[in-house]
This record gives sequence, structure tokens and C-alpha cells, in this order.
Amino acid sequence: MDNTMTEGLMPGPDGSILRFFYDTERNEQATIAEGRAIFDTVLSVDVITPGQKTSTPRFELERIWSPQSKAVLGFTTDSKKGYKYAEFAEQIERFKKQESVGELGGTPLKMWPRIDRSMAATLMAANVFTVEALANLSDTNLEVVGLGARELREQAKAFLEQAAGGADLSVLTAARVNLEAQVKDLQQSLALANAQNAELQRKLAGAGDATTPAPNLPNSLPDITLG
Repeated sequence: MDNTMTEGLMPGPDGSILRFFYDTERNEQATIAEGRAIFDTVLSVDVITPGQKTSTPRFELERIWSPQSKAVLGFTTDSKKGYKYAEFAEQIERFKKQESVGELGGTPLKMWPRIDRSMAATLMAANVFTVEALANLSDTNLEVVGLGARELREQAKAFLEQAAGGADLSVLTAARVNLEAQVKDLQQSLALANAQNAELQRKLAGAGDATTPAPNLPNSLPDITLG
């Protein structure tokens, strides 16, 4: 089986990190029946909890039968799906299409200037890959960070809150700029209309027709306060 992507990380549905990977595993039934080692290709997943180095459950999601297994055991299908396949079906499909693989979302630790490379490596070894994951570490898993763990977690939370505040300010600034542009467009349209009105008044005056005066337009827009 030709897989251009044999391993990849992506966010899980419950805050976990899913590590999908292809490997080969021996098919015991086919091995016994054939009298020699027969291997299948297997798609598995590690369900990683940030902050935990141990207790990472692994599930076989799909076993792709080798031609030898199919021939020896008489299988008519190409693969067999494990009982966890349906639970991770969306993520598996993206992995197989190589979509969003390796994109965990958030701010990678290596992009956060608060910590140095050694601390980033320590955290990543404990399956903490982003500032968001650090900010959400439970008290139980803080020990993986070591000395100053609580302070570092609070700094991560503060960083995210500050970033969120900056995003809100950016939205307000963009709205203000957009409103100012609309007011400027209206002022230009009004100036053009006044010029056209003045030209019409001049032509009417020259024609000696004072019975149908042209409408008077305001010279400016009312004051608009931009909050």
C-alpha cells in the first residue's frame, strides 16, 4: 500500500491530540495457515492527553489485508475496520486526504517568546504542543512542567486573554475605519451633487427662467460622531 503520509497529528474532539500512523503487523491466522510470517498494513491512533507521558491508549482503526492474507484466508474485502473507527471517522478521513495533518491549532510553543527552547522541548516531550494546551493543563499534570509550573500556566492564560483583547480591538478599529470611509464617500457624493445643482442654477438663471427653481441641497453632512 502506497501512503504518502504515514503519520500525522491533529486535534481530537475532546481536547486530546490524535496521532494517526500506518504500520505493519503480523497476521497470526495467515502466518499459521501459510507456515511463514504474513504481515498486514494497519492504521492505528494514539489518543494523547496533554501533560501525560504515560497511559496513552492506542487503538487499531483499520487493518488492510495483504494479498497473502486475502489469498490464504479467503477474504473478499480489502480491509477490516476496528470498533473505534466510527468514533474518529472524520479525523481519519482528513488524515487519509492529508488535510490539516500536523496542524493542532493555536499558538505553537516555539512561537511563544516567554519560554526558551529547552522548556519548549520539555513541554513537547510531555505532549504539550501549544500555548492553549499549557493554559488548560490540569493541576494533576502540572508536575511535567517542573519548577514554576503554576506561574507558567497563568502566564499562558494571560497571554491568550491579551491576544483575545487585541483581536476585539482590531475588530473595532476595522469597523471605525470602514465607517470613516463610508462618511468620506457620502461627503464626496454630496459635493458632486452641490456642484451639479450650482451648474443647474446657473443655466436656469441664464435662460431667464425663475419659475422653476432648482432644489437647494445641504452644503455638508450633519456631524457624525465616531465612537
